[in-house]
This record gives sequence, C-alpha cells and structure tokens, in this order.
Amino acid sequence: MAQKKNVKNMMSERLKSEAADNTGRKIILDMDGMDPQTIYSELKHNYTNMYYNIFKNGFEWEGDINYKEIEFVMKKLWSVGKIAMRPLLANEKIFTDWTRDSYDWYGNPATVMLINEYAAPVSIIPSTPQVVDKDVAIGWIQPNHKALNMTVDWYIKRIAQVDMVINTNLNLQKLPYMIPVDNSNQARLQNIVQRMLNNELFLFVGDADPNLFKAVSTGAPYIIDKLSEYRHGLDNELKTYLGIDNQGGYLNREQQNLDTTNSNNDLINLNKQGYVNELKAWCERCNALGRNFSVKSSTKPVTMVSDTHDNMEE
Repeated sequence: MAQKKNVKNMMSERLKSEAADNTGRKIILDMDGMDPQTIYSELKHNYTNMYYNIFKNGFEWEGDINYKEIEFVMKKLWSVGKIAMRPLLANEKIFTDWTRDSYDWYGNPATVMLINEYAAPVSIIPSTPQVVDKDVAIGWIQPNHKALNMTVDWYIKRIAQVDMVINTNLNLQKLPYMIPVDNSNQARLQNIVQRMLNNELFLFVGDADPNLFKAVSTGAPYIIDKLSEYRHGLDNELKTYLGIDNQGGYLNREQQNLDTTNSNNDLINLNKQGYVNELKAWCERCNALGRNFSVKSSTKPVTMVSDTHDNMEE
C-alpha cells in the first residue's frame, strides 16, 4: 500500500501547474505536468529504445548462442561497439567487454583485459591479460571500431529537440479567449464556453454580447510543417546509418530524384553489410576457438529504384 501511495503522490506532484527548480524559481510545466527537461529526457530515452529495437531485430543468430547471450552481445555492440568471447570448459563460453592491453605491429590488439562487469569468478573472467585469437576472440560492430550510440545519440538529441520545438509551436497556435465577467454573468458565460468546448454545433445564447469572446493572437508563425520535414530528414539519416530501409517514410516517391534515392539505397546496404561483415568475421574467430554460432541479416537489401514511366515508354 505504501508503494501505491508513493506512486500516487509522485503523479500528483507532476500534475501541479507550477513547480520550483533547485534555485527556488518557478518553472513552467509542460504536457502531462512534466517540466521541459524531463520531457526532453524521456523523449531521448524512448527514441533510444525504439531505434535499438529496430537495429537489433535486423539480425538473426544461429547455432550455439542463447537468447541471454544474444541480448548481452547486441547491447554491448550498441553501447561500446565491441565484444569478446572466451571459451570455457564443457563447451561453455562467456561474453564480455574488453580493453586493449598491448598492440601488435599493425596497431591491433595483441592482448586484452576482460571487463568483469557483474563480478564473475576469475575462473570465468580472468584478471590477467588474454591473448587475442588464442584465449579470446574479439570483435566490433563497425569497421571503424566505434560504438553505434556515438552517432545515434547525436541524431536522437536533435530529433528530441525538434519534438520540443514542435510542441512549443503547437502551443503557440492555440488561441485563448479573454472573456471579461462579473458576478452577474460569470456562471452563464462559463456554461457557454463549456458548450463550445463540447463541440455543440448551435448555441442559442440570448442577449449575450459576441464581443465578449475575443481571441488573443500570439502572432507566432506556423512552422510545424517545416519542423516535421526536418525531423523526418533526421530520422531518415539515422535509419540510413543503421542500415534500415527508410523509403517507406516518403509519402510520394515521385518527389525524390532517382539518383538521390539509389545513392541513399546504396548507403543503407553498405552500412548494413558493414555490420554483418564485422559480426561474421567475429563469429569465424569464435568458431576457430571451438564455439560455433553465426549471424546474418534478417532483412533483404534495399533494391534500386527505376524510372517506371521511362521503362513503359520503351
């Protein structure tokens, strides 16, 4: 019961019309009673989850790897961009993050230190340097060996910022009414306004003065369409980077230049194939250490777009 009461109190606090920041100043709360910073944080969190799910679902794993291991591997590839597999006894294995310990003559990791994130026994994750391709098999998600979220976060922050501006512009388009009242007509005018908000088609209001209902214009320009287009462009760029087909987002394919479309499709395919190639190379190194599993893309490559009209004329 105490837990439910705490949740209720938290919701009550969020729905207050005013709040104070850590300096004691009043801050304006936005939709759902949340302050803008909280909304911005939740937008980023939701978008991160959405794009991670789309990316993760783009791969199929087969062989000796279970769902817990797949989830750990994909999250590490997303967050830090690298992964290690250490074979254990009885045909078991452990996946973990790693850091460089020494380099070979080409600047590649020769020995690595495994990161024991969840306090596994040292017999499982040793605290001593591990020889690459002998003790462990290391891999990456990108050819540049960087984490995905370095770029993903950049786009998500901007998409969330655009959503915030759209919400602000939407609020500015709402035209409030200033209605002067006194004790003699307040209840009657409140009833009229409530009927208007209830979408009544006809209002018979007797001798009420129409001039009482004066809209207050903010004078803010309507830019939601431009902001939405910009946001759509950011979403498309991020999906291209993640190797995800973004052509379904276009309402009218004819609005696109064919060369531009096909160039974008090439980038989608190259990005996705780059991820698949890196993971396949890692799986081969794991297989060389006696642990057999593989990965492949769960989606087909994006096909090139041809000029249907010209082909019909020919």
